[in-house]
Amino acid sequence: MYFAQLNIRTKEIRKLVSVLEAEGLQVSSTGKQHIKVVNPKTKRTVFFGAQSLGDHRAGRNILRDLKQVGFTKDIRL
Repeated sequence: MYFAQLNIRTKEIRKLVSVLEAEGLQVSSTGKQHIKVVNPKTKRTVFFGAQSLGDHRAGRNILRDLKQVGFTKDIRL
């Protein structure tokens, strides 16, 4: 399973990563526990912390950044 490679512990981030991959975005992990999201068509990149969903504002900020990359789904974190 790909999540074992990313070493993600939070179920909200796992859910988000699976939706991102289904959307066609490339998701990988950096060495410092950050998630890297790349849109292969536009080559735009976004990073966010894998453990950064502490409150609802952090989730909104992550979704805002992902929309700049081209993520179009409306997901509730």
